[in-house]
Amino acid sequence: MINEILDRKINIISFLAFFVVLFSFSLFYALLFKDVKNESRDVILFVLGAVSTNLTQVVSYFFGSSHGADEKTKIIKDNITIMNEREKENGKNNQ
Repeated sequence: MINEILDRKINIISFLAFFVVLFSFSLFYALLFKDVKNESRDVILFVLGAVSTNLTQVVSYFFGSSHGADEKTKIIKDNITIMNEREKENGKNNQ
């Protein structure tokens, strides 16, 4: 059960990260290559600033120590699950 929750969490994090990257690059593209009205340009620049901040966090997570720490946590939980299953099997065999 713990593994299923972790898998869902990883999938959601990956999806959100992909969305932030895609959205930020689409805003960059719109500013550079599309004809945007001046009043819309200000709004796009504001949103792009906020999204760029989130993009920095996404890159820091996936290429920094946070992602490695999450992977290590998952490995530890997998090992605990395996150990618990072995203990249950050993308990049944001893009885």
